[in-house]
Amino acid sequence: MRVSTIMYAEFGTLVIDGVTAPFSSSLPIQNTDLVMTVTGEDLVIRTGVNMGPVNVVLERCPYAPELEKEGAWDDMVEVSGLTIPGVPVSVHGPTELPTDGIGEVGRTDGAGVTLRIHAACRSEALDLAVDHPTERYLIQVWTSTDGAAPETSTRTRAWSAVSPEVIGDVSLG
Repeated sequence: MRVSTIMYAEFGTLVIDGVTAPFSSSLPIQNTDLVMTVTGEDLVIRTGVNMGPVNVVLERCPYAPELEKEGAWDDMVEVSGLTIPGVPVSVHGPTELPTDGIGEVGRTDGAGVTLRIHAACRSEALDLAVDHPTERYLIQVWTSTDGAAPETSTRTRAWSAVSPEVIGDVSLG
């Protein structure tokens, strides 16, 4: 299932509901500048724009999808987490409710999941308020079935030119 929508970023963030990332203290997630945690385990996407609409695609996948072609996205981070029972996986602006259809993406039974978050054009209107989408995001979610230890990895290209603390290619187990 794939849901495409426009979300309204505020304070440079989009919120991911229905998934916690208790393993997010690893170095890559702290340094990607794409995903961060708040209040310990809640996932937040950091947008380039301070306020305004962004294009978001949320996709439930039956298994880990192939990586997108190199160059299609500026940044990508993969985070393992756990679904929150009874809370659908969704993405929305901090003061928005999830739009119709997004609540159906992902499992809601406390399963281990992996989120692969792609971003493009975050540096185009950096820290500005916009009235039309300048950024796009693809969030892919699939159930982790192998029982492996949670892993966080990241790949970045354009954002590292703007944010020097970003580390390039990192993969930790």
